[in-house]
Amino acid sequence: MKIGLKGGVELAKQPFITLLAQILIVFVMGLVLPLIAFPILRKIGKFKRVDAASIAAHYGSVSNVRFRKWSFTLLILTTL
Repeated sequence: MKIGLKGGVELAKQPFITLLAQILIVFVMGLVLPLIAFPILRKIGKFKRVDAASIAAHYGSVSNVRFRKWSFTLLILTTL
């Protein structure tokens, strides 16, 4: 907990504009990586849909909430 708290305190000292590019890159990677990983896992890895969605969601997740959102989103998208 101390490491996260110290990091948060130091991050709060940084001007937002200097972090904006990094924030956007991380956000885009979090969106794009699962969308790339899912079809690769399905086609090349021969994973079941549920397993591929679960693994792909891990690539874009930074928290449990985001993981659940991506898992659900990928499962819905594959049924369309």
